[in-house]
Amino acid sequence: MIKVKVVYLFKKDKVKERVKSPKGTIDSSVIVKLLKKVFPWCKRLDSVVHIADEYYYPVTSGVFDEVRDYASKHGLPIPLSDRYREVVWDCDDFSFYWKGLFHLAGLFKNVNYCFGIVWVYSPTKGYGHALNFYVDDGETFWFYEPQINKSFRERIDDWRLVEVKV
Repeated sequence: MIKVKVVYLFKKDKVKERVKSPKGTIDSSVIVKLLKKVFPWCKRLDSVVHIADEYYYPVTSGVFDEVRDYASKHGLPIPLSDRYREVVWDCDDFSFYWKGLFHLAGLFKNVNYCFGIVWVYSPTKGYGHALNFYVDDGETFWFYEPQINKSFRERIDDWRLVEVKV
């Protein structure tokens, strides 16, 4: 049986006090629900979803502009596919770097953006891929390909879900 294991970094206590989500944020349970919709059981391997916080702030197009502005102000490059180097600067490095840029921008605004890392595997192509994802203010799930700076909603090829970190 194919399953999704969800690992919460925070204590999930439904009986006692729970952190109140500020208005306009996305509850972590929404992320799990969206992942299961984007990757129905037939599009998953035994996968693990790591969720660090109880709620997240949505990502809008304006947030992408802010992230690029912060990177520029701090002299951080916005790497694209021409920077790709097999093993040493490949898809996982791009995805972790962009996750870091979103953390940096969030630090200055005191928010934790719903921008994470997703690993997928294509049985047809026989290899995996790392990229990012985000959830917008309409609770829509988006993939983000950091190597070409492009967002899209649908899975590519026959991607199977392997792992998520947000």
